Amino acid sequence: MSNKTFAARIRERYPEGLTGIFAIGGTRTTYILDQNRSSADPGRINDFAAHGEYLQTRYSEYVKTFFDLGGQNMIITASSYRGLHERGEEYASLIAYEVARMSSDYFQKFYRENNIDPYFVGIDTYLLLPSESAPHKVARQLMEFRSRAVYGTDIPPAHFYLGTNKSGDLKWRSPMPIALTGGEYLRMFYTPYPSLFTTRDTLQAILEDLAFNKRFHSLKTDYSGRYSSDLVQAEYERVMELSSQPETTVGFSRKVEAQHADPA
Repeated sequence: MSNKTFAARIRERYPEGLTGIFAIGGTRTTYILDQNRSSADPGRINDFAAHGEYLQTRYSEYVKTFFDLGGQNMIITASSYRGLHERGEEYASLIAYEVARMSSDYFQKFYRENNIDPYFVGIDTYLLLPSESAPHKVARQLMEFRSRAVYGTDIPPAHFYLGTNKSGDLKWRSPMPIALTGGEYLRMFYTPYPSLFTTRDTLQAILEDLAFNKRFHSLKTDYSGRYSSDLVQAEYERVMELSSQPETTVGFSRKVEAQHADPA
């Protein structure tokens, strides 16, 4: 199915505009895996300018894919307040200047070419920091570029959330977008790898499942008429098999083990 055909189906399904919350995580890991594999110390990022340029390209590709598939509004949690203190002052400064790229010439051109109207919200925390700090300066830059209250513009409650459980657990990148859904039913999806490795096919599959696949649930007081005897027996056996294995519990951290060749 072409992008245009699928996008038309999505726009027809969501005339108010399909809206998603995208908690993009694992950006440093993305760069390391994609760009630093051959380095002597792959985990060391020597050039954060190159890192930033690489990520702005990956971000713009990610954003464009969603819009090409018929999406209308993206709420992107570009940074977290935890980044201001839990990884030290050097990291806070680096990440602040990376966030500032969203008002750069590169992104301004990208916004114009794709008819995107950007808003930067939730920067109040940065503004409360000392005026000479990098996060405060970046917040001022974004505020002068474009800033409004709450979500920044009139958009519908989010229809879904897409995050990453690359570390083996499920978490919210930032609670604010979730809180502003007003408690409405929100589908949540997680990739088992850094967000920016999400392909067009995967994103389309997520939107297909969200928009068109019927869910097995009941709006009645029970599930009368939904289960057959065979189905309930098969479901029982599936549940018992899963519950017998602790490893099936979502939230256990993944184990990363290096693969070593056997000695000759």
